[in-house]
Amino acid sequence: MVDLKVLAVAVVAMAVGIGIALSGIATGAIASNSDNPTATHQAWDEGVMARHAPGWGVEAGMRERGGDGFQARWIPGWTGSLNLTQDEASTLLYLREKFKVARDFYLEMYDTWNRTVFKRLAAIEQRHMDIMLIAIDRAGLDDPVIPERGVFSNETLQQLYDNLVAQGTENETLALNASLYLTESNIHDLLMAIDGSQHPMLKMAYSKIARQEGMMFDLLSHVYKRATGAEYEPQLISGDLADWLTNVAPGPAPILHHYRETHSHQGGGR
Repeated sequence: MVDLKVLAVAVVAMAVGIGIALSGIATGAIASNSDNPTATHQAWDEGVMARHAPGWGVEAGMRERGGDGFQARWIPGWTGSLNLTQDEASTLLYLREKFKVARDFYLEMYDTWNRTVFKRLAAIEQRHMDIMLIAIDRAGLDDPVIPERGVFSNETLQQLYDNLVAQGTENETLALNASLYLTESNIHDLLMAIDGSQHPMLKMAYSKIARQEGMMFDLLSHVYKRATGAEYEPQLISGDLADWLTNVAPGPAPILHHYRETHSHQGGGR
């Protein structure tokens, strides 16, 4: 099983490198966008979300923990306690806090750039956090999440968040690039979690979240291209995998099969 803590260190290092490389990017396209009224940004964000992420309301992810309707839709049949191995438990706790990195980052980007897309993505990541919390409760584990925004118990994730925010607050190009990279990282971590778990309901939950992260990647790719005039080049996963995730039925077997097929020649980051 891949150690996600070791992988997170590599993710932090790569994120730092990307930030340095992009700091010299010509920002003409983004500068021209900054001349437009905020309303133009908001209208375009709403339009692209309607096409690529229909039904993602602003408060879509804000749910009380363990709500019956929420659980029935995301993890039907998930009742009773969860008996997890030490590796499965560690991965679950890591992902709960990793999704908080994403949620807090998107909230910070929304406060900085006032782009609706960031607020919507933060709500989706809250949903992912909620799913992980249900599993944590059923496994009898202690929740690692610290309520304060931008504060994390995992030092590696703290460093990742700090680096992403430092990049994302510099300009909108870097904010979108950091968002895409973070989404890639989440997809990769989820695929490793699916591969390393033997619990069918946990694997299904991870698969559904991976599919939604793929939709987020697709959405952000369109926003990035509009802002920069260039295609985003994935660092951790293939663009083909992200596209495929948006259309597949959310089951762990087909997701893992396609991941292995598309990444066998790359090593898949494993």
